[in-house]
Formats: sequence, structure tokens, C-alpha cells
Amino acid sequence: PCLAPWMRRVVAAAAALCWATAMALSTGGGAGGAPITDADGLRATISAALAAHQQGNLREALDLYSRVLPSVAGKGGAELHNNAAACCLSLGEVSRAVELWEASVKLQPDYAQGHLNLAIALSEMPEMAEQAMQSCQAALRLQPDNHKAVHVLANLVQNEGNHAEAARLFLLANRLAAPAAAGASGAPADAAALKPPASQRLLASLPLHTPSPLALPDGSEVTVVVVSRRPLVAHVRGLLTPRECEAVLDAARDTGLSESHVMGGGGAGAREAGWRSSSQAWVRYEASGELRALRGKAAAVVGVDEAEAVQGEDLQVVRYGPGGEFRLHHDSSAFHPRRATLLYYLSDVEGNSGGTWFPFAEVEPSAHAPATVQDAIEEGLRRLGDGAAPAAGYTCRPRQGDALLFFNHLDDGTLDPLAVHAGLPVEAGLKLVANSWF
Repeated sequence: PCLAPWMRRVVAAAAALCWATAMALSTGGGAGGAPITDADGLRATISAALAAHQQGNLREALDLYSRVLPSVAGKGGAELHNNAAACCLSLGEVSRAVELWEASVKLQPDYAQGHLNLAIALSEMPEMAEQAMQSCQAALRLQPDNHKAVHVLANLVQNEGNHAEAARLFLLANRLAAPAAAGASGAPADAAALKPPASQRLLASLPLHTPSPLALPDGSEVTVVVVSRRPLVAHVRGLLTPRECEAVLDAARDTGLSESHVMGGGGAGAREAGWRSSSQAWVRYEASGELRALRGKAAAVVGVDEAEAVQGEDLQVVRYGPGGEFRLHHDSSAFHPRRATLLYYLSDVEGNSGGTWFPFAEVEPSAHAPATVQDAIEEGLRRLGDGAAPAAGYTCRPRQGDALLFFNHLDDGTLDPLAVHAGLPVEAGLKLVANSWF
């Protein structure tokens, strides 16, 4: 499975380019083409490229970056090549992204971020797995404590089938990502930067189990029902039309489904023990106008602007067959914080199975509530017991077109351990879902 879709935030982070290095001008130090040698023109073009990139206008940004690349050398040139490559990757132009990252690290051989991003892009090409590993290791030689590089290496090792070593690296990445001050709280290293989406406080103010209307960008309206205060969970009825569900599934079929993994969770034996049994595909929103419209709809529901949504992760489509499940887990971590999850149900499920279960929803939090994700998982498993149906918490039954919106962090940015949840076993037929993360 490719790594780049869930790592887009690592790549996109380079969009905040430092002016001091960006203006390290040089003649003949670029990658060829007709350079802009006028300093004022170069400054204006770089400024316009950065603005377009930050606003999510990737094609415009890429065109502007391409005009200045031949004229900027050194660290500034490396970072501009990095930004242009990030645009290419988001637009699905993987080969061009690789070329630009190769040029980036050639300009600045000690540019660890460039080596890491090159590894991510190379991982999209199965035949380039060895080169991806080499680029990732180059990043780690420069920055041994780079938790993002360790996590990418863990996924590359997992793809090779070495699950025990992958589990060790996942744990190391999370230890490196979490500051010592976080302690048992589970707060990500950048918790203070995790501003809550606009919908988080709005939904927290709505009455429980009461339908409320929500207007969408296309002028339509859906119904939202808050079903739990902590974790904060809302059931969105009729978010997708049958045609939109089919468009997502068509895109997943075109991409191809591969075995799902547990990234950094479940322990070394999680895969063998059946912690997650499903197949998945990563779908780019840029693949079609319908998917781009879906991204806009999701952004409106979650309460983020379109530019932020463009910089986010690709859409994950998951297929569960009979017996398929995803045991208790959390969607966020110190390494890869995800403030909110929007889970779409793309199909009905036969019988009364395949629901999404939150063991701590609709349960009054107490002083003895689990303080860590691991504690929450263990307590949730105890509550589940040996029965197929949980006796406590909230379970949402899949219904085509509906969605669940839930928040993995509290509004102060700290991880909410009570947001652990599970995809319960499918008894018969198929369960088709998709995830958007913000």
C-alpha cells in the first residue's frame, strides 16, 4: 500500500517557506528553463506562488513555482522545489514530484525534509520500494530523532512483511513525537496548534438526540443529531446521495483495493490476530468533479475552509466482507494528530451487524475514566466481553448515505481517550465505508 495519501500533511507542511532562504538568489543555479532574474519580479512571483499554495490552488501554484525554480539556488531553491513537488503529488503527478524532490536534495544534500518527502513519493511506486527505503534512511541519518521519518520507515518495513520490527518503529515514532511533558494525557506534541473545527463547539451546544438542520454549500440541507457529548459524536443523516456513494466506490475500484493495516496500533501481533480485517483504497479528491464537491461538503460539515481541506489527507475507502471488523482503536496519535473523523456509510449492511461502536458514548464520564488510549481500549474490551453485541455505549448502524462525525481531541487540543471506537463484525454481505480526516 502506498504511504503518501495519509502523509500529505508531512509534505504540505513545507508550504510555509522562509523568506530569508527563498530570496537566496543565484544565476545559473536552477533546474533549467527561462529564469526570472529580476529581483522584484522573482519576489512577486514567489509571493503569488505561496499564496496560491496556501489557498489550495495547486495548479496555479505549481505554474508559478516552475517560473522561479531556475533562479533560486541553495536552501531556498531546495525548499521551492519541495513546494512544487508537494503540489505535483497532490495533483497525482507522482513522477514529476519525484523529479522535483530529487532536484531538491541535489541542491541541498543535507535537506532532511526533502529526503523524507522523496521517500513518501517513491513509496507510491511499488517498483521503487528499495529507493524509498534509502531516501528515508538518508533523512534519518540527518535527523535521527525525526519521528515522521521513523513512522514512514515503519510503514515501509510493514509493507515488506516485517510486522514485529514495524511495531517497534511505530512505538519509537510515537515516543519521539510526544513531549515528556505530555505524560499520560496523550496530548500530541503540537496540541496547542490543534484549533478545534468550527463545528466542535457548535455541536457541543446542541441538545442531545434532537434533530437539527445543517445547510450545505450546494443549497441542500441535512439533519444532524448529537448522540454523545464526550466523546462528541454526531449522526449526519442523508449526507451523501446514492450517486455520490457510487462515485466514491467507482474511484476506489479504479485505484485498486489492498489489505488494510493497523498503523501504529494493536501491537506486533495485531495483523495476525485479526485486529483489522478489511481491504482499502486511497482516493484523490482531484480524481473527479464529484469527489471535489464531496470534499467541499465534508469541509462544510466539519467546519473548516476549503483551502484547509485541500491540504488534508486523501479519502480512505474500506471494504469489509463477512467476518470483517476493526477492533477498538483511536484515529489520532501524537505522531499523526487528526482532530475530527467524518465516516461515510456507502452501503447498507445485512442484518443487525457491522455497526460503529463507541464504548464510552452516552456514559457519564467519571473520575475513574480511562486516562490513556490504551486504558480506554482495555476497558472497552472488558465491556464488550464475549458477546457479539456491546451492552453499553452507542452503536451506529450503517445506512447508505449517512455519516458519523466525531472528534478525537478535546477543544483544548488534547487527545480524548474516550473517542476509541470499533467497527463491529459483519455477519453477512458487505460493509462499504469511507473516511475523511481533518
